[in-house]
Amino acid sequence: MSFRLGRRTMDVLLDRAPDGLPQKLREAAAEVEGVLGVGQVRVRRSGPVFFVDMTVDVDRNQSFERTHTIADAVEVRVQSIAPGADVVVHTDPREVERETMAKRIRAVAYRNQMAVHNIGLHEDRDRVFVDLHLEVDDHLSLQQAHEMASHIEKDLLQDMPEIEQVYIHLESRGTGIGDGLDVTPRESELVDEVKRLTDEIAGPSRCHNVRVLRHGEKMSVSLHCHFEKDLSIIQIHDLTSRIEQRLIKNIPGLDRCIVHAEPASH
Repeated sequence: MSFRLGRRTMDVLLDRAPDGLPQKLREAAAEVEGVLGVGQVRVRRSGPVFFVDMTVDVDRNQSFERTHTIADAVEVRVQSIAPGADVVVHTDPREVERETMAKRIRAVAYRNQMAVHNIGLHEDRDRVFVDLHLEVDDHLSLQQAHEMASHIEKDLLQDMPEIEQVYIHLESRGTGIGDGLDVTPRESELVDEVKRLTDEIAGPSRCHNVRVLRHGEKMSVSLHCHFEKDLSIIQIHDLTSRIEQRLIKNIPGLDRCIVHAEPASH
């Protein structure tokens, strides 16, 4: 659910934001009582006015009124930093019992001076699969960004042995798959279709390690994809977004997708 606060003038948000402002807004929102975590924060400036779009995690057991109060409080905190900002706050209901692991994941990222959001956790027979979005600087090459992702993945696996695998989606700075039944082994035709559609954008034999989860009548997909290592993060972000959009558009019942970019080896 979303609460539109301020003027309804935000149609398109740019991936880039004024240096340092998204992080300040994220930290301020995180201090609001009732906010379990802060997801994506996007900021655009038009003249003297800032347009802010952010997602905050809240206890899914909260009442609608309480959730609205939390969103109002977040708006106040944002406007204390960016007076007069036009703010849209989306609330994402979360299971409270997952809060501890999500905080631990964010702590590992913070320790490595990295920012993550859209953390998704999936449990299967005492194994935990983690999906997250890692924010990286626009000027980095894919090779450099992948090294960052590999580093944080290694730290997460060392710090939390209960984690079986980590799927990381690279996103340009400033700009998760959740619970479900892993049905990958019996969805071979779907896996082949995912690879075909992905390779039409990324190139032949670039898609691999596809995982399919079913949530009732809906499905979500995680996949790994090789790209040329010298591509910029902006280019990679564009390609992975195109892949995600194409898969969701062409595969019935697919409502969520995450692409983990890896540098191609020659």
